[in-house]
Amino acid sequence: MAILLNQLAYEEPAERIPFVPDARDEVNVMAQSVNTMADHKMRFIAWWQTTTQEADACQKLEAALTTISEDKAEASEVLQDAEKKLSNVIVARCQLLSEQYDEISRLTGSIVVKTSHLLDERPTGKTEDAITDIRHCANLIQDVLEMVTFQESMKKMEE
Repeated sequence: MAILLNQLAYEEPAERIPFVPDARDEVNVMAQSVNTMADHKMRFIAWWQTTTQEADACQKLEAALTTISEDKAEASEVLQDAEKKLSNVIVARCQLLSEQYDEISRLTGSIVVKTSHLLDERPTGKTEDAITDIRHCANLIQDVLEMVTFQESMKKMEE
């Protein structure tokens, strides 16, 4: 565990702590927490790299647009190169967003399934109300994600 925490602090951890069904609750909760931190760190690094590349591409595109060159062929080539880099970064950002949508959808789907199992056990009172509310919220999140991803897929089809 200490090795994984050290990797989390100073490296990009690739391995995850396994979740053992019959283990003590606090061990599994710690494993889940460390895995979640590693996932968040990985996502942050991916977003940071993409944003840095996007800013760099925008600066190059702006420089290409403001540079007055006597050689129009060279200016056109620089502009095309800058536009291509910016386009590639935008595609990478869209891919990151798509991965996040998929992850959120998977997690909310898991919530819906687990709350259904809990409701099958016939809880009563506030417990039943809370489980029903959680399930309803997860369904709403899935609906919003479907709307957003549908709009994005329609935009891609138009291009």
